[in-house]
Amino acid sequence: MKRNVSRTTSGRKHVFNFIMGVFTGAIALILGTLALQALFPQDSPTSLPRETVTVTHTPSSISTPTNPSQAPTEAETGGSTSLFERPLIDSKRYNEYHQGGTLFQDSYGNRYNECHSFSAGNYTTSYAVYNLDRNYTYFNALIVGSSEIRSENTFVIRVLLDEKQIFIKDDFTKRTEPFPLSIPITDALRLTVEVSLVNDYWQSDEGSTIYLVNATVS
Repeated sequence: MKRNVSRTTSGRKHVFNFIMGVFTGAIALILGTLALQALFPQDSPTSLPRETVTVTHTPSSISTPTNPSQAPTEAETGGSTSLFERPLIDSKRYNEYHQGGTLFQDSYGNRYNECHSFSAGNYTTSYAVYNLDRNYTYFNALIVGSSEIRSENTFVIRVLLDEKQIFIKDDFTKRTEPFPLSIPITDALRLTVEVSLVNDYWQSDEGSTIYLVNATVS
């Protein structure tokens, strides 16, 4: 009778040891799997492979459009400077306008929202003298006539560098198309623009104005 009890107890120990072994093995397998996943993570099925993920950005060379009513800055004109930004040394019958909206319309119907205005009526020469500080190599602008220019008026337009004439146009009328200027100004200290009338039948300021637009130095 004692021998049967001993055998039963021994059998139970074997079963218990077997169950503990299976349990311990399962725990070890789970821990090993978790360790492998931590060391070698896998992307989810919906994600892109790591080597194909890219980051896009806006290139720094793309600038934000500016308000057209504002005079262009040096950065916006690719290294050039608006003539509005240069100091005005002297002037006569001259005005600067750069504000919102259309300021005027030329004789060909083009509209502008900034200009350098030269009024040459009453046999008077209009001029403006700018300080260049010997820092620029080119002067660029567009010469246009107001739609209000009298048909009889003929203008003389001169550009001088340090009081030396380097450009003249002596036949500008209401019928003249917008006239582009591109003049070398290397080492020049002063830039002068002069406008006068060849004939002034009306001896009046009315219809005697010439404009520079998009004027820059670079």
